[in-house]
Amino acid sequence: MDPTELAKALDELGQRIGPYGEAAWAILVRQMVIEGATGAMFYLLLIVLTVVASIVALKIGQRIRRDQLAMWELRVGDDNYYRSQKPKMESYWFAFGIWSAFAGMFLVVFAWALTQDLIKVFNPEYAALTQLLYLIKP
Repeated sequence: MDPTELAKALDELGQRIGPYGEAAWAILVRQMVIEGATGAMFYLLLIVLTVVASIVALKIGQRIRRDQLAMWELRVGDDNYYRSQKPKMESYWFAFGIWSAFAGMFLVVFAWALTQDLIKVFNPEYAALTQLLYLIKP
């Protein structure tokens, strides 16, 4: 959409709204600030929860690994067969790698959504104009 089409569309919208357009614009701008702030808080909370869940998963995995090694040491005694059967770390690192990949993807998506909501907070007029343009021409 070039600038002349945009100006024409905004003029048409202003004529449709009538004298209440300025009040509606002010309400829409305030609503963008509220929507952006609540969205930013929500995504910030999701980011914090994802980081906390990752730390908890790491600690649980370390505890399981420590318990496996303790059980192995109890079973070993003088038996050379059990000494050669030390628990492997591959399954632990595989599970931790899968969790880390999902947590990383979640963090990227949440961070992107957080920035979109912060744009609404710091520049509500742009967000309101974008929403109006989407309503005019989806």
